[in-house]
Amino acid sequence: MIIPLLPKPGDLVKVKTKLDGSKLALVIEPHYSSFGVEWAVAPLDHSRAVICSPCDLEVISESR
Repeated sequence: MIIPLLPKPGDLVKVKTKLDGSKLALVIEPHYSSFGVEWAVAPLDHSRAVICSPCDLEVISESR
């Protein structure tokens, strides 16, 4: 059984976006909504934060 890594603030992740494809981003904080826990991330090549679902994230490097 494969257990997915849950992101933590400071982790480097790959985010699948609808319009721009895959981007590297840093996790900022969890975002709680009616859909459950989503994540606020800051793309490395853009200044605006993005809210994304856990299914759209892949942890690349964990923070310490």
